[in-house]
Amino acid sequence: MTNHNPFQTPPREEAEAYLRRGNVYFERSEYDQAIAEYSRAIALQPDLTEAYCQRGLAYGSKGDHDQAIKDYSQAIALQPDAAEAYNNRGVAYRLKGDHEQAIEDYSQAIAMHRYRSQTPPDQLQPDVSKLELEHALEGWGEGWGRRGGGAGGA
Repeated sequence: MTNHNPFQTPPREEAEAYLRRGNVYFERSEYDQAIAEYSRAIALQPDLTEAYCQRGLAYGSKGDHDQAIKDYSQAIALQPDAAEAYNNRGVAYRLKGDHEQAIEDYSQAIAMHRYRSQTPPDQLQPDVSKLELEHALEGWGEGWGRRGGGAGGA
């Protein structure tokens, strides 16, 4: 028989509390504090996909797109049907200037959305993924990736 402390918070609940606290810091644009809270959540619950996605958003907001991509990739590894992680990773790739990878990720997010909704494609309302894909394609046509350094803003 193991000793169980009735006053000890289970790791998942504690991790989710850190996640929520990180979200508050994120909303206040305090990205370093948000990253620290998301990292605490991940340390307690390494399979908490949302913590990786949120930490990726915080890193991306700081301009650290490489770290954001790592977090989104980890979220996808944990939950292969995480359409939001594909979409967000696509944004990070686009901001880095890797438009081919961005288009792949946007396309994956769109396909997942369509599969989950089981709505005929001609009846789908535009979503963030589709709008981001259109933006990436529009930018590519204007020469993104062919100029030296130009990735543009979000």
